[in-house]
Amino acid sequence: MRCLDRSGFNSSRIVIRSFLLLITFALLPGSSWGMAPEEPEKSFADWWSENFEIHGFVTTKTYFRSPNYSHDVELSSWRTEINLESELRLFEDDNWRLALYSVVRPTFEAVYDINQGLWGNEADAAQIGTGAPWPNNSNATRSGEGKDFPGAGGHLNGEFTIINSDVGTFFTGEPSLAVAIDDVVFSGRVTAPWLPRGSGDGHRQDYVGGNATGETYEDLRDNFTFAPNTPPLFNAGFPAGTGLDASLILGAASMGLETPLNYYAGGIGDRGSLRWGSVDINRTESQLKWDCRDNAHPYCALRELYAEVEYKDTFMRVGRQQIVWGKTDAFRLQDKINPLDLGYHNVFPDLEERRIPIWSLDLIHSFGNIGPFEDVSLEFAWVWDRFIPDQFGQCGEPYAFTASCEARADAGGHQLFNFSLANVDTVDWSFKNTEPGLRLEFRIPEPSIAFSLSAFYTHQDTPVAKFSNFYSTENPNAASMLFLQGVGATPGIEALAGAPGSVWTTGFDPYDRSPGGTLMQANDILITAYQNLFTVGPCAGLGGQAQVDCASENGGAFALAWEASEATLKYPRLWSIGASADYQIPGVDTVLRLEMAIDLDRHITNTAKLNMDSKSPVFQMAVGLDRSTFIPFLNQNRTAFLSFQTFLEHITDYDDGPGHNDGMVAYETSVISTAFMQNYWRNDSIILTNFAAIDWMAGAVIMGPALRYVYDDHWFFDIGMNVLWGKRREHNLRNMCDDESYSCLTDPTDWQAGNWQTLNSRFQQSAEAPFWGLESFSDKFMRNRDEFWFGVTYQF
Repeated sequence: MRCLDRSGFNSSRIVIRSFLLLITFALLPGSSWGMAPEEPEKSFADWWSENFEIHGFVTTKTYFRSPNYSHDVELSSWRTEINLESELRLFEDDNWRLALYSVVRPTFEAVYDINQGLWGNEADAAQIGTGAPWPNNSNATRSGEGKDFPGAGGHLNGEFTIINSDVGTFFTGEPSLAVAIDDVVFSGRVTAPWLPRGSGDGHRQDYVGGNATGETYEDLRDNFTFAPNTPPLFNAGFPAGTGLDASLILGAASMGLETPLNYYAGGIGDRGSLRWGSVDINRTESQLKWDCRDNAHPYCALRELYAEVEYKDTFMRVGRQQIVWGKTDAFRLQDKINPLDLGYHNVFPDLEERRIPIWSLDLIHSFGNIGPFEDVSLEFAWVWDRFIPDQFGQCGEPYAFTASCEARADAGGHQLFNFSLANVDTVDWSFKNTEPGLRLEFRIPEPSIAFSLSAFYTHQDTPVAKFSNFYSTENPNAASMLFLQGVGATPGIEALAGAPGSVWTTGFDPYDRSPGGTLMQANDILITAYQNLFTVGPCAGLGGQAQVDCASENGGAFALAWEASEATLKYPRLWSIGASADYQIPGVDTVLRLEMAIDLDRHITNTAKLNMDSKSPVFQMAVGLDRSTFIPFLNQNRTAFLSFQTFLEHITDYDDGPGHNDGMVAYETSVISTAFMQNYWRNDSIILTNFAAIDWMAGAVIMGPALRYVYDDHWFFDIGMNVLWGKRREHNLRNMCDDESYSCLTDPTDWQAGNWQTLNSRFQQSAEAPFWGLESFSDKFMRNRDEFWFGVTYQF
């Protein structure tokens, strides 16, 4: 992720310099802009006091997490903000108005320093597992559910298991904290770097991601040896304490050690794209503390900075800002101009707090009445900022979405094995990559209905994983074969294949992919070893589920060489067309809000496709009702504000695959309903707010009641709860065989290229997710993020 994008930063510097020049000119003595012409004698101090305002607040909120309010209580967040909003009115007369505005908001998250056992830099060996880092299948399933098993380490408040090594261990030989998310990878576990980068002596995370090269395995050969009595990595008869075949790794490699091991496939993957790209993967602890998480701007404390110009019926705002087009709350349809930071605190904060301000132009011209239409206006928005997608947090943050941990695990896997996340297709700044949009608003008088029509040419805010370089028995993964050789799999492979003293012992060249080369010789021997599992090996004579279990326990490691693919996260361009209508229903004091949008050719992950990329128009709509009404048993003297919304999203060209739980990862139709109520007592000094949301398809429910006490014009106090319910959502993987009987399990030459089944426990055809898709705001992990909190705010 890029902390400094020079093109975007230069454009912002130009804007800032222009603002400073305007200010300087305005403040020059005798300036007709700085001095009102009818009062030339007015002093500079008087003008400044009349035309400059600054106000703001200081707030601190502390959150304590207790899953289902039945587990031990842990500090999950202590966030403090200083918000300073300024306005400088430079000029105003009957026709013109010019003003500058800014919002400066430095933020500090203290949880990394206070609760160091889980989030900070003192999570040490007492916190993590000391047993086998690679458990068997049953332990793997328990690890993904946050349950105990032999050798298990600490648990993150019931969410998942923290273990004592990830794939980074094989680079450095040092324990590197990881998190057990699911029964995927290595006979049963996805491991992702848990602590933020740069956290903790002895557990400092390096950048994750990028290609495996010869140097990767040279480091493995030269610097790492299993400790005595280390448990076997795989259950294929490898003896405990097996050391590295140090002299054999890389064999007689003919290419330079810095060459990616997938060079023959076009050198897929770029460590730089993962280091500076658009997704949260390589954030440091300092960046997380200071909320520098929008992955585009190094000046994170400067939230907004813009100029406003009005001339008669034309209004223009230019600078870093929020542009709001939508009519709904909590979730968005037309309102897609600003990206969202969903890793900040799930969907509980207001959209205004979750939007990431961007450098843009907003130009509105009011035409007044035209024929039967009233209040006609046309708005042009142009985002010239570097593209920023929606953010989901980084694994290692208290509120990171599950997909964030999956993305980091995938990046880590690519770093050693050259499969999964290989690259981020970063949208570089250029004129053609900027985002323009138009919106037309008008009102009809009878009945009084306000309409809007909009079109926005943007980038897809949520990435699609497009796969390439599909591994198979005809295209073996050299990195995985070097890994098997390095961790001592050679005796088991040669014994099962009946090939003692083979190239697995004498060494093979991972860069020589010629038909008779040593790499392909090693691949043929590995294929024979796997096939013999079912003829002369431990799985002989078995069938059905017993055969599947045996293969998973004893031979799953061999299949590392022929499975999976390499993914590039892409943010395709698309048109989003929208419309809305607001109607004040006569006689019932209720506003009906209707909104719809359609994304033309949105890209969607589809495991039935070889590259896992499909596209379809996606239709969205929302219906909302707002009403102020008396609820006598709550308050007989003051109305309560009620708001109800239902959101629907439908994929029009849905592909559910051939019926083996594959096809498009997302639901064909999703429905989310929300309810909001606000009550007031004691001259509005006590305010009760209730918010609830239900994702009907995902089975996710959240509630966030909060009570505010307004002490005076400066001080107010908040207390609240965040309650979440959810369930496990199975995400489909690429199908290995043509049917669900695993008829081709015994012969990897019949497997579909790029399948993922052998990476997960017992060759299951679905898992919690290496894909973006079904996870909602309360999945099987986030449902354990129940909290109570309190806050104090001082306004000035």
